[in-house]
Amino acid sequence: MAEVTLTIDGKRHVGWTAARIHRSLDAMTGAFELSLTRRERTEDEPRTIAAGAACTLSVDGETLISGWID
Repeated sequence: MAEVTLTIDGKRHVGWTAARIHRSLDAMTGAFELSLTRRERTEDEPRTIAAGAACTLSVDGETLISGWID
């Protein structure tokens, strides 16, 4: 299974239960939806995801989408 990584302000988030990525040649933007676990498997702190934060979405190390959380 491919590893989907969401990096927000330099912090990597992994451990998604589902991922859907939308990209199109005729659209200016891409979009994604991620179903997340309550906490990362390796940390005790809950995820903090704030609107406006810079992010990149990568699959197996290849960046597919970059932008900001809305």
